[in-house]
Amino acid sequence: MAYKALPPEEQERLDPMITAFNPADMYAADHIKRVLQTFPGVFTGIGEFSIRKEFVSCKVAGGVATLNDKALNRILDFAGEVGLVVILHNDAHMPFPKPDQEPYVLVQFKELLLKRPNATVIWAPRRRGPHRAASEGSSRNA
Repeated sequence: MAYKALPPEEQERLDPMITAFNPADMYAADHIKRVLQTFPGVFTGIGEFSIRKEFVSCKVAGGVATLNDKALNRILDFAGEVGLVVILHNDAHMPFPKPDQEPYVLVQFKELLLKRPNATVIWAPRRRGPHRAASEGSSRNA
């Protein structure tokens, strides 16, 4: 409602996104559809929402979402049908990988996208590595 109250020139500066839903809920796609029907022409995308994020995923009520979750499939299929961009967070790292093991997260993400050629998805993985310490002004060696 706050967006609709803005003058048109201010609305042009924004790309509102649909958030605050559980991506493991089979009815999430229906919720997104209702939001679009309630506010036609307002939203340009969905997200950022988390699939797997350390210290956050376990705090969501119900089951934890995964990249091969049927509910996520419904969300991405619907987004592809109606032309919404999707920004999802999924940590890229793997805990305790074996030497030369292809990251299962990358494999699952590729499969997810290949099955949905009409969906526009932006992957926002968690950053890791030496740049983090440097950006925080730490004097530790990374």
